[in-house]
Amino acid sequence: MNNQAPKSAKSEARAAKVNRLTRFILDDASHAASGSSDRQINCLVIAKSADSAVVAAVEAARKQAGPDKLTLRVICAEAAESLTWPNVTAQDEIRMIGNSSLMDAHERLIVGATSVWTGDSLRRAPDKIDAFEAFDANDEAATLWAARSFEKLWNLAVPARPLTRDDGADAQLIHNGSTVRLAIGKPADQSRH
Repeated sequence: MNNQAPKSAKSEARAAKVNRLTRFILDDASHAASGSSDRQINCLVIAKSADSAVVAAVEAARKQAGPDKLTLRVICAEAAESLTWPNVTAQDEIRMIGNSSLMDAHERLIVGATSVWTGDSLRRAPDKIDAFEAFDANDEAATLWAARSFEKLWNLAVPARPLTRDDGADAQLIHNGSTVRLAIGKPADQSRH
């Protein structure tokens, strides 16, 4: 049995998912920021890769709300020594899972203190159409549980460090909208020979 959908159906399903997630983020952001136009919304993300629909949705929401409105902490499950991450801002934090036993987690998006989305397992094949997602809007208990789970994974994940920026400038000088190539771990000590 072939579980793979035709390419156009996969593209349409992905676009629909990105739109649902973008609306979810923006609805929560507008609810949380009611009465305060300068309030930042914290997004915690567990993503299979930088190409995940949840990452595309965060980026779309960031473009609509403004880059300074969403702060981002991401755990990426992509098994690679380096990866390219889109539209990094100076306040974003990205870590990578360095332990394959953590791949039983699910993709997750936590928006502020009251909303959480849960998606497919990180182990799912990237060419399969997503089979699971749950939206818990305005649910403080579910969001608190998800945030605690995120923090436990965050503490086990490996920090990513910038290598290069899309415009060729020093990656340490990240500005809003940079696409940055990241590597796992700390920079090598340049003083040793």
